[in-house]
Amino acid sequence: REEYPTYHEIVYHFKGVESEAYAICRFLRARKFKLEATQTLIKERVDSYKEGKSNDFFPSALQAFNGDHESAFLTQYPFVMGGTARNGCVVTYFSVEQLSVEGMQCICEVKKRLSKYMWHFISYKLKRHVAEAKAN
Repeated sequence: REEYPTYHEIVYHFKGVESEAYAICRFLRARKFKLEATQTLIKERVDSYKEGKSNDFFPSALQAFNGDHESAFLTQYPFVMGGTARNGCVVTYFSVEQLSVEGMQCICEVKKRLSKYMWHFISYKLKRHVAEAKAN
């Protein structure tokens, strides 16, 4: 398959900070261990991944938001890293009840910016947090 290398890169994006088994499990768990649904999930991320990769996964949140500030966005999109669980897994919190789509739309072009921000978050903040948790 032409996309296979990209699929591999998506699944192993945390290479160096998580094991192969954990990487595969993370994707399978996201779709309740249904292989076809997992393959669809990854396939849906290919274009977004390629864009992120071509921009070094947006090292700056300002770059991901085209100059808008992350703190303003997070007032409308309540997604934060909460720390590390006893088993070493990263704990994140997302409060759907406090999500404000209208507020997000006022701050940025959601469809264009959210995926860029998520690549920034995953590639820089979350990956670093996982590495630090493993080191401790």
